Amino acid sequence: MEYLDIIALGNDQNLVTTSLTELITKYECNIMRLRFSTLGAESATMVIVTGNRNAVDKLESALEEFGESSNATIVLKRTEQKNPTPSAIPYNIQVVGIDDSIIIHEIFSFFTEQNIPFEDIYLETATSHITDTALFNLSMTAKIPTETNLNSIREEFIGLCDELNVDGGIEPDKSH
Repeated sequence: MEYLDIIALGNDQNLVTTSLTELITKYECNIMRLRFSTLGAESATMVIVTGNRNAVDKLESALEEFGESSNATIVLKRTEQKNPTPSAIPYNIQVVGIDDSIIIHEIFSFFTEQNIPFEDIYLETATSHITDTALFNLSMTAKIPTETNLNSIREEFIGLCDELNVDGGIEPDKSH
């Protein structure tokens, strides 16, 4: 079985994703995971597909042609099936605060230094209607190894949030 990561960026929100799924179906590959998001005037679709070598080869060629004939930017990378994180539990991390890229970097650095891998990250900024202040809302899922002292991580994270003057928390991910 072959695996292919696909990232498609284009300015027609539906056409790119519809074209991707049409080609994936045409070349008899299977969608394992698909994410879509609007980013400014562009939309981004991220997909991992699987199929036999011949099917993935044909899909790869067709996607390269699609990228050249459309206004879409296509990035393709052969990959492998992700091995499950051994003995780890998914946790949701939520942080809200004044929009500052240094703060966001400090939060990502904290988890990287603790060897806690990210699974999903969603960050959005908005302006408060009351104070006209730019705020960020970060939501991420991370897999915390079971041998990690969760209370210690929580305390250190809350300490970091206090130091950065943001609200943050770590809760079990109940969706997994």
